Amino acid sequence: MVRSAPLYSGQAPTICGPPRGEHQGLALTPQQPKKKTELDLALVQCREAFLPVLAVSLFANLLLFVAPLYVMQLVDRVLAIKSVDTLVVLTGLAIALALLLAFFEFVRARLLVRAGVKLDMLVDAPIFRAVALMSSRQPGVAGAQALRDLDRVRGFITSSTAYVLCDAVWAPVFLILAFAFNAWVGVIGLAGAMAVLALAITNDARTKKTHGDATRLALKADNFVGSSLRNADALEAMGMLPAMLHRWRNGHVQAIKLQAEAGDRSGTLNASLRFARYVTLLLAMSVGAYIAIRNDLSAGGVLAATMVVGFALAPIETAVSQWPQLLAARGAFERLRALLQAAPPARPLMQLPRPKGVITLANVIAGPPGARTAVIKGVNLQFQPGEAVAIIGPSGGGKTSLMRVALGLWPAASGSVRIDGAELTQWDIEALAKYVGYMPQDIELFDGTVAENIARFADPLEAEAVILAARKAGVHEAILALPEGYNTQIGINGSAISGGLKQRLALARALFGNPVLVVLDEPNSNLDSEGENVLAQAILIAKQEARTVLLATHRLQLLAVADKVLVMNNGAAEAFGPRDEVLARYTRPTVVANNPPVEQQTDTPPAADAAESG
Repeated sequence: MVRSAPLYSGQAPTICGPPRGEHQGLALTPQQPKKKTELDLALVQCREAFLPVLAVSLFANLLLFVAPLYVMQLVDRVLAIKSVDTLVVLTGLAIALALLLAFFEFVRARLLVRAGVKLDMLVDAPIFRAVALMSSRQPGVAGAQALRDLDRVRGFITSSTAYVLCDAVWAPVFLILAFAFNAWVGVIGLAGAMAVLALAITNDARTKKTHGDATRLALKADNFVGSSLRNADALEAMGMLPAMLHRWRNGHVQAIKLQAEAGDRSGTLNASLRFARYVTLLLAMSVGAYIAIRNDLSAGGVLAATMVVGFALAPIETAVSQWPQLLAARGAFERLRALLQAAPPARPLMQLPRPKGVITLANVIAGPPGARTAVIKGVNLQFQPGEAVAIIGPSGGGKTSLMRVALGLWPAASGSVRIDGAELTQWDIEALAKYVGYMPQDIELFDGTVAENIARFADPLEAEAVILAARKAGVHEAILALPEGYNTQIGINGSAISGGLKQRLALARALFGNPVLVVLDEPNSNLDSEGENVLAQAILIAKQEARTVLLATHRLQLLAVADKVLVMNNGAAEAFGPRDEVLARYTRPTVVANNPPVEQQTDTPPAADAAESG
């Protein structure tokens, strides 16, 4: 029930001016103000893990210097004096230091793993919350991809690429050691490092956009497949699979072409990097040999200096060669940051007392987040506890939209939506949700047991409350007839149960916890006559318990239990009042042959014979 209010413009009524308060548009656009997200704050908190990693990397890299020293002593001393004892001592010392190096690598790996886990634990809840909010307000903007991006970022922190980057930070230490051997060797090493960095910067400038476009197209193609396969039965039955395959392949092939283009550029870069590194090593060795000829450096010193230059260049070259992995992780990080910036922040609010259920909409103008035109236009309504309001009207007239605004799922860009006199922005989201029962038109049941779905996956599960809700929905006996009763696994989206039972389980879920506001959108679309009778009885019980009931319907049977009728047409409240008075307005004279005109009531208000889907 988090609210956001994008700026609408265009057709009347037009919503002008900046958003009020915390109402910010959820669209991922460059116009979004930059702010520190939970991801940025988590990185700051993880510094205590990252800083030790850098320190351990420094010691590990310093221990790499053992190899050049070993080679220098081997050439200059052992071979010169042909001393086996010296060889044994030097080798034993080198092996001992190698074990210490392995220990530092082990410690670094554990530190990075824990840093990745800590980062994940700090941001997984905010990201999941943002995904849920964005998915309900702007379908397709964010979804499971965000959670995969989180896995990618965590995986990158523990990958070999992260190790290499930690080593690359200390490359200047090896260049300083190279200068300690000889200034000219150090200059050559520094020039080689600068050449490698220049190639890396050039590669980033040339491939960043291509990688980004390829990733975006690949994600779009994957999302298309995911949304299409939700209706796989319809695709197969109507022979749409070839057309869908063709459409998916178009985006998939474009992504592959861009990835291939970026791969070609990376291949050219890797070849250039290897050439630059080899040339640098050859020049360092040749210059060292020249200096040795002039007796300014020993033969062992030449080999040691060359190895030091190689150690300075190796992590830089490896990091650049793994540039695609770095770009992928950076792209995932930026997408997560954009998602968190777009989602409205969770604010600690004072807990308000349990509401009675007085819903007031005053001069409300609203529409779906990201849209430019309002679909609810200047509505003024009030719903009282203990009454059931039937919302009817033509398809697309605004029935479902009004319900979403009343629940806070859609923003009120102008006007106000209040519960018991308090604006929705004053209510704590999770606390308010406990008092609301919502049965959407497109019912979603989740992978779990029947009891868990009715209880909204509350932990611990209150068996008595679950059974009470099931009895109110008239589905208790039907549940007991299932193979495992309330413990029956219903499968993803209730795939293991019928549409009618799914709808009645959704009604039980809406009634769970004795909510003060019950919102039912086409609750009888899949019910038979018996199911409709049970539904009508559930609404009567809710009225007796002083619940506020809003129900959108296109069937006349449910009008019998309604106290008031609201007619929505073109986003406006065309009529609202006691049921019989409103329905009386929609009567028309019928001429019977040779008789005066008589009043005949139409079935429903104009064009109210179809359910609204949006």
